[in-house]
Formats: sequence, structure tokens, C-alpha cells
Amino acid sequence: MDDHWFSAPFCVSNSNMNRLVYWVSPLLKHTARRLKLRFLCLVILLSVSFDFCHAGTPSQEALESFLQKFCSDELEGRLIKQDSGKEACLMLETWLKENQIQPLGAKDGSYLQPFSDGSNLIGVVYPKGQEGKAPKILLTAHYDQYFMFGRPDKAEIENGAADNAAGVAVVLFALKAAAQHIQAPVAVALWSGRSCGEEGSLYFANNPTFPLEELGLMIEVDIVGLTFYPGFEKYTFAYGADSGGEALLADISEQSHGLKLLNLSQHIGRNWGRATSSFHRFKKPHVLFTDGRGSVDKSKYDKYESLDLAKVHLVQQMITNLTIAASKPERNYVYSLPDKSSLEDAYTLDYWLSEVRAFGAANNMDQATLVKLRKRMRTVKSIIDNESSSYNSYTRDSINMVEEHSRSYMYKSKKKSTK
Repeated sequence: MDDHWFSAPFCVSNSNMNRLVYWVSPLLKHTARRLKLRFLCLVILLSVSFDFCHAGTPSQEALESFLQKFCSDELEGRLIKQDSGKEACLMLETWLKENQIQPLGAKDGSYLQPFSDGSNLIGVVYPKGQEGKAPKILLTAHYDQYFMFGRPDKAEIENGAADNAAGVAVVLFALKAAAQHIQAPVAVALWSGRSCGEEGSLYFANNPTFPLEELGLMIEVDIVGLTFYPGFEKYTFAYGADSGGEALLADISEQSHGLKLLNLSQHIGRNWGRATSSFHRFKKPHVLFTDGRGSVDKSKYDKYESLDLAKVHLVQQMITNLTIAASKPERNYVYSLPDKSSLEDAYTLDYWLSEVRAFGAANNMDQATLVKLRKRMRTVKSIIDNESSSYNSYTRDSINMVEEHSRSYMYKSKKKSTK
């Protein structure tokens, strides 16, 4: 019986071995092909992932490291016409070179555009095959500090973390993150001379280092990472997006994940005195993102430790995504300038003041300020009811009032914490 069992088909004879190879071989080949295909897909995936990381979605740590150095005591506030301002300029020039941003300054091969009181820095990123074309998008921020020619008291350095080291970090790292995904050239301009009445941006507007005809959108960041009160961490202002019509407003809204944008018209933005005012005559769509002066701007408390870094990252991500979206060939914002301030400003201001009032008690808002606040809210309601639009200065005064109280609130908090 045992011999009979060994002579069964299970016996590993030559014929049985051939029969086994005949049936198993195709299965093994199929399995091998599947394994090979999976391995190939894994290699491609790892390659793409490596390229993406290598091209540089910048990490939060890298942005924070740059920002901490750029508003450090060593740079002494990046004052114009001082050694600290020159050192800040050199640091920015080095960063642009290291991150392979192409120079677009006053001379070939240079990032610099010198003028009487300082120097702007201009660079550009080209998508493959579009080298030498005029930029479609311009990202801007000023890098100098507030005081004109020096500090009155060297014992207390005004580091200018929110104003505007964070703004510089946001536009640089937004450009770096978008670099591998843009479909049109994107330029970056870092202004000096902000403390001298927009001198750097005005000089560039009068002496552009690249043709402005193809420019379809200017994005400016000035003061970011501040919060008026606890509870307002996600709020930020967007001035002038109406200059690009409904299309630009929609794109900004779509990309503002995690932020609560307060849109105000370009009329108010023009009166705000930022660099975008230097470009109004060119009639180009533009938007300014800012947190307002908040509680520490232009004070010794405007330090790295005072920044809301989570908010800085959110603004950077928003501008990265907006830059990518705006670079698409089908995105051509049409410049729009209403005859007067949009009534939407009143609705925005009404909402914002209502939020301020809601947080007033929690943030120790004094009775006198609450009375002023209620009065302004009634006036805004009247503007809405009468569909009036003559309130540019009134809107700014209302925002200034809240900023001043926010500053006072912060100083009181600081004094309590030091006792």
C-alpha cells in the first residue's frame, strides 16, 4: 500500500514535477509581476515625495527659525540708515540666494535696488519654460522698522516682530512653498524706507525693475501675528480685495482656511498708508493682509515671544494657496474701482464692533470705551439703514479706538504679570 501511495500523483517524480511547474509557473510569474509593479509604484511614490520635500514645502520650524533671527536683539529693529538695517538687508539677500530665488534688482545678477535711504530687494521664481517672462504676481512686505534714523533710547530695542519681520517671513516662505506649483512667474519685493513714508515702494513704483504690464495681482503683508484680545486669534483684515472684483474676493475666501477675514474696501486701504498706495495709479488688483496695530505694535513688547505663531502660519498658508491659484492661466482678475466705498465696509465694521463688544467684559473694557463703542455701533447701523458710504475716516477712527484699548489692555496685563 505504501508503494502504491508513493506512485500516486503526489509522488515527486519527473513527470509530476513537470506537471507542477506547468501549473504553478504562470501563478508565480503573475505574482512576480504584481510584486514588481507594486515595487515600481513605491519607488515612484517615494521619488515624488522626495522631490516635493526637496523642492521645499517649508516646515513651520524653518519659518520660525528665520523669524526669530530676523527680529532678534542682534538686528536692533532693522533701522534704516543704521548698521542693523544693512545687516537685515544682507540676511535677506543671503536667504534669496540660498533658496534659488532669481535676482531681479536694478542690475543684472543683483537683488538690490538702492535708493537714497536704503535698498529694496527684488527676486522672482519662474516656472519651467517661462524664464525671463514678466511676473504675473508680486508678493511684498517692508523689512525695516518704524523709527526713521535711530532709537531714542538704546536700552530698549523695538524688535518689530509683528511689524514687520513676520510679514517678511510670510511672503518669503509662501513663495518657497508655492515655487513648484505656480504656473506663471511670481516676484517678491522687500521694501526699505517704510518709516520714511513708503519711500522704498514709491521708488520702485517710479523705477520698476521689471515690466508691470503683465502684473495681475499684488499681495502685501504688513503686521501679522497680533491679536487684539484673547478670543480674536483667528481674525485678520484684508484691504482692497475688491480691486480684483468678485473673482479675487472668492479666491481669497476659498483659501482662508482657519482664518476669519474682515474684508474692507480699497478706499479704506488707500487711506491706510501702506505700500499698496504706491501702486494705485497702475490700476492693478491688490490686497493687503494685516492684523492692524494690535496691542504691541511700535513698542518694546513687539518681540518674537509676543507673536501668535499659529496665526502667522495660517496667513502664510493662505498666501501660498492664493499665489498658486492666481498663477493659473485662467485667473485674470479685472481691476475694479467703485466710485465710493462699498457699503460692505459698514457691514464688516458692524460685525467686527459687535464682536469687540462681546469680548469687552471678558477683557476688562472700561465703561467709557464701551460707551464710545456703542455710539459708533449706532452710527454704523445708521449708515447701513441709510445706505450711505461716506465714512472712510470714521472706519479708521473706529479701528484705531479698538487698537488703542487693546494696547492699554496689554500694558495693564504686562504690569500685573511683573508684580
